[in-house]
Amino acid sequence: MSQEDRYSGFAELCRHETEGTDFVILSKAVASPLLVMAPHGGGIEPGTVDLAHAIAGDDYAFYAFKGIKASGNAVLHITSNRFDEPRALRLARRAAWVLTLHGCQEPGAVVFVGGRDGPRCHGIRSALQKAGFNALESQRPGLRGINPNNICNRGYSGRGVQLEISDGLRRAMFDHLRRRTGRRKTEVFHRFVATVRRALETLVRPRTDAPAAAVPAPTWRIAANPAHRLKVMALRAIVFMEEQAVAFTEEFDDEDDASVHILGEVAGEPVACGRLRFGDEWVKLERIAVRRGYRGRGLGHQLIGVMLAEATRRGHHRFRLHAQVHLVDLYRKHGFTPCGDTFYEAGIPHRLMTRETPLQGDTSQT
Repeated sequence: MSQEDRYSGFAELCRHETEGTDFVILSKAVASPLLVMAPHGGGIEPGTVDLAHAIAGDDYAFYAFKGIKASGNAVLHITSNRFDEPRALRLARRAAWVLTLHGCQEPGAVVFVGGRDGPRCHGIRSALQKAGFNALESQRPGLRGINPNNICNRGYSGRGVQLEISDGLRRAMFDHLRRRTGRRKTEVFHRFVATVRRALETLVRPRTDAPAAAVPAPTWRIAANPAHRLKVMALRAIVFMEEQAVAFTEEFDDEDDASVHILGEVAGEPVACGRLRFGDEWVKLERIAVRRGYRGRGLGHQLIGVMLAEATRRGHHRFRLHAQVHLVDLYRKHGFTPCGDTFYEAGIPHRLMTRETPLQGDTSQT
């Protein structure tokens, strides 16, 4: 990471390098507070993609920027304090915290643990030490991971963890660090991954200083007047534009004027919203958002129920939506079925989901 970068950021890199020929981007969205990332994978810092992918497993979101040139992948390195690839930033903003895996040139078998999240750094470092790894607190300039702009600190908590894994330790994890084809993982690799994953089981959830206070039941209404519509638009700007990096022109469109907007409020504060767009055959549920501090309290389920009930009250019984892939199971619980392959909207993976028959005991159909 101390090397002099050729490119100042991703936009400049893309003017000279080609995705699919010089580099690829791998990602997987999962409903988890943690994103595991290898921002300098492939031929840039060999072995880090394998490690990040294995640590993420099926439990945590995953991202990798992977150099695939036949040689000279070092030119693709963008330092972590300036790593601004849009898909990476979008995933990071949706995560409470980020764990990044890097490779450094240290010849010995060592891992340097850095980042702004002191307690999680300590927890991972201690777990690695107990498993026999030489895990040290990172004190070297460029390896400390404490800059707020470092990609490991770009989750919404503003604190993350950075693991700098030495060349010597990575060589012990694989039979070679050349091209990935045919590369075999050793016992050291599997022990390292298992150790980190065990540590994450107790570290992954966002910390709070006190138990979450009970939230009064929200008031649900159709946002029919300008004041209520303003609350809806403000909430969508926070959730989609700020957290998920959706462009203004993609978030707000001409359909807003013709749609029905649902607003949920607690003590006058907007906490959830959604949009119903009525077509000839289908009603489309869109722009479903819950304010961050109110998530995990069932408001998403309540909002979907209110939207279905309002559409049904107007005589509609066929519904569709574009679900972000990590929320597919949420919509399944409301009778929606995924259709077709994954596609991208605003750079975020989605699935089309439809519902044509009511769930048993669903009062939105009566």
